[in-house]
Amino acid sequence: MSVEIYTYGYGDLMQTALNAIAAIVSSSNFKGMLATAIALYLARVFWNTAHGRYVDFGRILKNITLIIALALSLTQIKDTVIVTDKTTPSLSGIVDNIPIAVYLPLWFSNRAEYVITRTFETAFSLPDGVSYNSVGYAGGVKNLRDAAYYIRIEDAYLKESLVQFYKDCVFAALIEGLISPDQVKRDTVKNIITAAASAEPSRTTVYYSSSNPDGVTKTCEEAAGLIKTDLDTD
Repeated sequence: MSVEIYTYGYGDLMQTALNAIAAIVSSSNFKGMLATAIALYLARVFWNTAHGRYVDFGRILKNITLIIALALSLTQIKDTVIVTDKTTPSLSGIVDNIPIAVYLPLWFSNRAEYVITRTFETAFSLPDGVSYNSVGYAGGVKNLRDAAYYIRIEDAYLKESLVQFYKDCVFAALIEGLISPDQVKRDTVKNIITAAASAEPSRTTVYYSSSNPDGVTKTCEEAAGLIKTDLDTD
């Protein structure tokens, strides 16, 4: 029998941790420590009994049973753990000799995480590009980072022209209902500029360039053409 757990971009780290646990609990030193702990507990019981102190044998029997069960679950009852990485399959792998005291709680918590996140993502219809079960805990952050780098503008004049264009042309078209908020959220910058210029062709804005660092007044239609040209060369 084997158990499967899911990871999201950290399958190699999970395997490293499980291999370390397997090595520790299989070592003679670990088994020796368990035997020493049991011996010390029994010695304390005998000491209390020999000196006439009250001893709750029912509690002692329960404790000894728990200690033996813990020792067996850490050293004797072992299984194979299959690590399946949902976002990076190359990080998947198999780890042998994992004690039941480790893999059983791990499997329960991991499966609960998987079911709960899938349920919420299905209910709220999250796109695959940001859903936890598709891209992992850092996937959405990575997408935002990539998007930020993708639209990063190096030209200070172009950046100022865009800001001014959005203030004077895009927002005006939004307020007047000539373009929709959904379009501004989802469309490309060039398409938004084109739509705003078509909606507010005669409204004026300020266009900045190296030849006009202080800005020059342009209509939204004129500024749109200049800004789109600058975007192509940025």
